[in-house]
Amino acid sequence: PTTLNGVPVHTRTCRELAGSTIATTSPHLFDEVDVPHYLALVAAISGGNPRQGPVYGGDCYNYGLLASGHLDVVCESGLKLYDFAALVPVVEGAGGRMCDWNGDPLTADSEGHVLAIGDPARMDDVLEAMHRLQDDGHAHEGHDDHDHG
Repeated sequence: PTTLNGVPVHTRTCRELAGSTIATTSPHLFDEVDVPHYLALVAAISGGNPRQGPVYGGDCYNYGLLASGHLDVVCESGLKLYDFAALVPVVEGAGGRMCDWNGDPLTADSEGHVLAIGDPARMDDVLEAMHRLQDDGHAHEGHDDHDHG
């Protein structure tokens, strides 16, 4: 299990994606292909409420906050193996899940799209929100038919 000063820590339950808390190091780290997916996820979480915006900064600290139950989602792009490898056992040891933007496990061959989810029950919601894009690359309401379990 993941511990903080010898005391086990746990991710928190997230009953629904809307109103949860998301963090990323910087919105400027998403390229023109990735930013619509990130913004679609932020829109699903915030529901248009400007007070429910993302937490910026933090880098690896965000994953510790998630593992300790203070954040629900961390979304990053452009990470290397050395950026995320040590974080996987921390997050997953606390009850969360880490994967790429397709819901696949992170490996040495991962392309740097990283998600950390505190409550694995929200994984399908996160992936659906990220891939809810129209042909023009803008977010819209809808549903995909992928099984992300």
